[in-house]
Amino acid sequence: MTRLVFIVAIIVLILVGYFLTKKQAKTQGRIAWIRTGLISLAAVLIFLTVTGRLHFVIGIIGALLPLITRFAPLLRFLPMVKKLFDRSPNGAYSSASGASQVNTPTLQMTLDIQTGKMDGLILAGGFSGRKLSELSRMELRGFYDECLQQDPDAVRLLDAYVQREYAEQWQSTADNQQSQEPPDTNGQMSAKEACLILGIQENQAKERAVIVSAHRQLISKLHPDKGGNAYLATKVNQARDILLKSI
Repeated sequence: MTRLVFIVAIIVLILVGYFLTKKQAKTQGRIAWIRTGLISLAAVLIFLTVTGRLHFVIGIIGALLPLITRFAPLLRFLPMVKKLFDRSPNGAYSSASGASQVNTPTLQMTLDIQTGKMDGLILAGGFSGRKLSELSRMELRGFYDECLQQDPDAVRLLDAYVQREYAEQWQSTADNQQSQEPPDTNGQMSAKEACLILGIQENQAKERAVIVSAHRQLISKLHPDKGGNAYLATKVNQARDILLKSI
């Protein structure tokens, strides 16, 4: 009976730890999983020490060391294997994060490269902290009106979001006039921002094949028939050009 209670307690702790880590990973990323892994390893070592079973683990590790030493030279082939798995089904390199991100002072917009799904996190204003997908039509209109006064780039992103998600344009053509203006491409874009837009990791910014493939995937999602617009397409093209020039 005691063993059963102990097993149930361990399962509950594992589940709680998993869901807590998954929640933290949304904001902290890989660091949350690494921290949880280290804590779990420490807990296992403490348990084995207390129960007197640590010497069994040490014995197993000692027995495996010769095998590890023998196969260690094969580790040099890991980068080649990783590149094979990083390829998409059609042979092109796939982006690392799977999402394109465009930031303005008011809005952080993301586009899922695989599904074409768009959503945005509101960074400032009366709706700060909420996602576009959480807003009602009336609230979305109110946020749009805020952006008209404060953030023209966010207006352009909202136009693309409304067209993609609701398959319609805003009713007021007067309000749309500002968003129809040609996008400004003179602003300086950092390499980090370019990576976010293309949905790749910063350590891939020197890999031409990754940059070209990520750009191709995004541009295919930004066709006017799929809810794209000139502003998003220009941002993606600018990100590609900046990274390719830095190689």
